[in-house]
Amino acid sequence: MMQEIFIGVPFHENENRKVFSRCVANLSTCLAGLDSDISAQIFFIVNGPETNQRRLRSYGNNDPRIRIMHLPDANRAASVSHFANYINEQGYSPAIFITDADIYREPDCLLKMQEAKGNGTVLVATQHRVYPLDWLKNQVKLSEEEKFWYQVFEGDKDPRILPILETFGFSGLDINKMKIKESLVLVDTNIAIGMHGKYHQASESLISRAIPREKIAIADTWFYHMGRVSLKDHVIARLRHFYSAKIEGFLEEMYQSEILSESPEELNLIAETIVRKVSIEAAEFFLLRCALRNLVARYCIDFVSNNLPYDQSLTFYPSRAITYKDAEAIVNHNLKNLILSKSEQVVAMGNGITQVELPRYAIDPK
Repeated sequence: MMQEIFIGVPFHENENRKVFSRCVANLSTCLAGLDSDISAQIFFIVNGPETNQRRLRSYGNNDPRIRIMHLPDANRAASVSHFANYINEQGYSPAIFITDADIYREPDCLLKMQEAKGNGTVLVATQHRVYPLDWLKNQVKLSEEEKFWYQVFEGDKDPRILPILETFGFSGLDINKMKIKESLVLVDTNIAIGMHGKYHQASESLISRAIPREKIAIADTWFYHMGRVSLKDHVIARLRHFYSAKIEGFLEEMYQSEILSESPEELNLIAETIVRKVSIEAAEFFLLRCALRNLVARYCIDFVSNNLPYDQSLTFYPSRAITYKDAEAIVNHNLKNLILSKSEQVVAMGNGITQVELPRYAIDPK
């Protein structure tokens, strides 16, 4: 008997035809690895300014497996819930795949996710990595500042330093492991309907609280995605999670889950080991990432609590992050100069998308 699999792809209009075509091609490769008695339907749930004005794009689609669903005035979380509701109402499938368009998936990821779904599992997530900078050199034009932030955001995930962080029992490793990224998940349809909370704001921070950990599996597969390149964009994205936490009643818990347990002295000791065993640059990016995590969490909880954003008085602004104090000063200097427009604050509250001015990329893996 032929089985059907239903794939939902929240798709913003910034994700152009090139990304659309690359996504379809990549999904086709993934589907080819499934059993021959499984057919697929792929739903692109499109939102954006043109959709809001009822100007609907077709994306030149002539693939019978694909349906375009236009959803005005919706963010990503609302798109997922709408798709899950539709599948549930039609009685199509007890579980659905949700994926972003602008990621590169391992070719057999869908098969591995199906295999990882046990009896008590309601959601299967995957491992994720950002595209290495070397992959982007000839495909994406980044300024020096964008390259800098791209590396800062991944400063505690450098494969070369992970053994050192594990030796020290670095708390950031546990924080990273606990985060589920909804860019590629297999989830029970009835669970997908309500996992974003009442107001359909941020996704991952609510999912990890809405679903018991023992009912979540992490498949032995992965996807690549474009990392962030802007501090402002990062702050807006984190604010969405903090606003969601405030609405759902766990703001302080959210803050405590974001910050590191290590003291500045302990972080300096880790950095000194990284300098000896890896490089000074790797140690600097590690310290900057640690400072970024702590200070942005403080900024966000103050912001959504209607307090003045966290502001540490600066007595100096170092050019290098040799110690945690240096890294903290560098990050705080940039946060002090961060001004969110009214429209950006609206995005931070869950309406619209982040990285709106940055083109979406379909990267060829090297």
